[in-house]
This record gives sequence, C-alpha cells and structure tokens, in this order.
Amino acid sequence: VPGLSTGADLVAFAQAVNAGASTSRWQNEAGEVVLLNDIDLTGMTEWTPAGAGTSTGNPAYQVASSFSGVFNGQGFAIKGINWTFNIKDSETHLFGLFGAIKDATVKNLVLGAEGDQITVVGVNDNVISVGALTGYAENSTILGVTNNVSVVLADKNAEVPGDNPNSTLMCLGGVAGSIKAPMLVGSKDEPVKNLGTVKTGAISN
Repeated sequence: VPGLSTGADLVAFAQAVNAGASTSRWQNEAGEVVLLNDIDLTGMTEWTPAGAGTSTGNPAYQVASSFSGVFNGQGFAIKGINWTFNIKDSETHLFGLFGAIKDATVKNLVLGAEGDQITVVGVNDNVISVGALTGYAENSTILGVTNNVSVVLADKNAEVPGDNPNSTLMCLGGVAGSIKAPMLVGSKDEPVKNLGTVKTGAISN
C-alpha cells in the first residue's frame, strides 16, 4: 500500500520534495501523500525540512522548493520530534517538518507528543521562520491538524544561543512560522490546534 510508514520514508519524502522529484510512490489512489500509521522519530535529532527558501524581506521568501500536493495524515501522528535547527550559515531560512508549502493541503495530522520540541540555535542575518508544521505557507489549506511540538529559541546565555541581530525579524510559530495569503487554516469541523509552547529567552529583537 503506498504511503509513509517509517522515519526513513519521511526522510526520502523530504528529499524528493527538495529535489523537485515526484512524490507519487507515497500517494494513494486519490493522489494524496498519506501516513499509514503513527511514525516515531525518537532518536532522530537532525531533520532537513521538506521545502526550502531564502529571505527577501520582512518576512518575504524566495521559495526554492516546496510541497504543493495533498498531505493526509489520516489521523495518525508523527511523534518523537526533538530536533535542533542550527540557523548559522544555513542555506535555507525556513524550518519545520516542512520548510515551505505552497498551493498545498495538509490535513488530518497529529504533530508530536507532549514534551516534543524544536530548538533553534545559532545566529543568522536573515529573516528566519520556524513552525512545527511548516516554516512558511502560501496559498495553502491546513485542516484538522493538532500540534504538540514546542518551538523554543535557545536563550542568549545558552552555550549556543538562538538569536538574530537587532532589527532582524525572527518568526516563530506553533503550527507555521509565517504565512502568505490566501490561506485557509482550520474550520468548525476540522480545527487547527496548537498545544505546543512558543518560547524565547532574552533576544536582541
């Protein structure tokens, strides 16, 4: 049965998105990329987001690659998310499960479990966007998604702080770091819920 069932599948999926390659091998008959079961990523401390882009403003992005299909979690969870993103010298400025989604639908997905966390370290001179689901979303639909992953900027007193220089924006969100209209996020029957914490220490901006 086509679909995503392991952490290795998710890594291969993200690589396909970033390469602009087909994701058809994970699609059901309706053409949706689907989860076939819960996927536990415990032990995977680094993650390369599916989709990437570079900052062009406050906040605006030149999207280099993005997911543009339908991602249907079918009610399953991607959990065990404990990733550290080092933004220093990074070629992409967008971070999350997805770096960027554009002309896409993400639905029926549980992201993370209680205690799961994304930690941002390093300093970058560009506008960084971080969200547990996606760093950046444009002209997309997000329905029936529950996020349990906290997004935390390491305090400037930490061994490796997370910060941006003064007057350089940094966008942190539970579900999405930044979005560009038109967007549909949640409905009465398929709400989008963020149960994660968005947390920073003392920062320059």
